[in-house]
Amino acid sequence: MLLRDFLFVGAVLLATTGCATVTKGTSGVTQVQVNNCAERIACEGTNKKGSWAFTAPGPLKYKKSDEDMVIACEDGPESLSVSMAPTRGGMIWGNVLVGGVVGGGVDASTDAHWEYPETITLQRRYCNGVAVEPTPQGAAGVADAAAESAGEGTGSSEQAN
Repeated sequence: MLLRDFLFVGAVLLATTGCATVTKGTSGVTQVQVNNCAERIACEGTNKKGSWAFTAPGPLKYKKSDEDMVIACEDGPESLSVSMAPTRGGMIWGNVLVGGVVGGGVDASTDAHWEYPETITLQRRYCNGVAVEPTPQGAAGVADAAAESAGEGTGSSEQAN
């Protein structure tokens, strides 16, 4: 009788949790790099789940969302702003096979199946208070993330607060 109850509770828990929510979590980290200035700058990442202050270059820790992540930094006398679009992670298909509608609903409500790129590179306009030219990889103020995908990079495994 006890084993049957244990198996029943386990089956209910499995059926009512989202695959991505359990395996990947609802938080993520993107490494924000700066390729034309070594000076660290104060930045903030914002999506519909909240805002997170960080220093670039460095890790941006966040809660996953189905909306773009906007990164805003104070770059000398101007502000630098870039956006990262989320993509659906592969765990959504695990819900189709295992969790069904219930698991998919859990992941949809937590946004756990969305991923941002693991690495994004910023182009600064100012370095140590002096205007700088953008590097050949991109124009000033533009994130060079087009070649980055959600599954590549050197992301950290730390969780957002």
